[in-house]
Amino acid sequence: AVMRAHLLLVHVQEMGCMALHSLISDTGVDDDDDANRARQQWAARTGGRTVVVAAMQAHPGVGNLQVYGQRVLNLLPE
Repeated sequence: AVMRAHLLLVHVQEMGCMALHSLISDTGVDDDDDANRARQQWAARTGGRTVVVAAMQAHPGVGNLQVYGQRVLNLLPE
């Protein structure tokens, strides 16, 4: 909701992509594949792909946002 509400605030978008990546990526610490897949499916179902693409399009020159945004997109199921 925060990323949708503040699309033009680059720091919000950058931190949102980083947080989403942290949430859905395999940290290697007490995570199992089923839990990771469940979080990835939840993120996809609740519009994660849409908000990340919007952030990346709104701020094409922000490298860190582009990197983490792409990482999130790579983890989300179609």
